[in-house]
Amino acid sequence: MSDMDELIEEILKRMQRKYKGLLEIERITKELADLLSADDRESVQLLLNMREEEIESVGREDLALREFLNMLELDQRMYFANLMNGKVDSSKVTFLEEKIVQIGEQTRSVCNKTVELDKVLSMKIAGKESFYQR
Repeated sequence: MSDMDELIEEILKRMQRKYKGLLEIERITKELADLLSADDRESVQLLLNMREEEIESVGREDLALREFLNMLELDQRMYFANLMNGKVDSSKVTFLEEKIVQIGEQTRSVCNKTVELDKVLSMKIAGKESFYQR
């Protein structure tokens, strides 16, 4: 296995951990929406706490990924940033590099969906005091 393959596999592992955490945040956020409809304030608070812990965990994963990338040479760092952001010619990447592109796209999609749902929840819970009103 080449050094490049090892780098790719390490980045993939880190991206997958972050993605799994984001999926959990999305799941909890959907549960929050259901509980708000049922007006179950105690359960809502419990899920808000769980979601906060998961957000912190994803933040740590993201920081660890960025620190790992910062240890690379500038050209490698730029190449992986482009892969993660889908800014590559997909006909010129390996299978594992394509996985990085896919996980990057999935991560952005889950993030966007979760933020949109969170906006609705925040407005329900906090109204004009919502984070999104500032």
